[in-house]
Amino acid sequence: MNSVNKAFIEKWAASSDLNALLDSSNIATGVKRGGDEEYPFATITRPGGTKDFRTNIDCGEVDQDTIRLAIYGNDDGSDYETLSEIAHEVRKAFFKWEATLDNDRGRISDTIVQPFQEIQDQDDGWWTFVTDLNLMVSYVF
Repeated sequence: MNSVNKAFIEKWAASSDLNALLDSSNIATGVKRGGDEEYPFATITRPGGTKDFRTNIDCGEVDQDTIRLAIYGNDDGSDYETLSEIAHEVRKAFFKWEATLDNDRGRISDTIVQPFQEIQDQDDGWWTFVTDLNLMVSYVF
């Protein structure tokens, strides 16, 4: 698992408020799983790759990166309030999130949680909340 994804899930697991609403074991990396999900559940993806910036730091690099978080409600549409609570807790837990990566060789900083988009499927009423977390990742080689 990518170290940024791993750090995200570890941060989620460390937040008792978030973990009580959606256990970190119900977060998948990549695409949505195939029908055996316990609701609510979430996926994290990394859209568009990273943008690399060279720095004046000896043997260092800074990447601008994005984690896309999608949180899925159940099929009867009754999870709207739960998803709203999860979105609120995500904004609190990941506001200016910082973390150390790769055995102290990398660092996440300057995290910005974008506003959540609330999407309701017109056919079945399912709710999905989606946001991007924009962050800087610095590495020392």
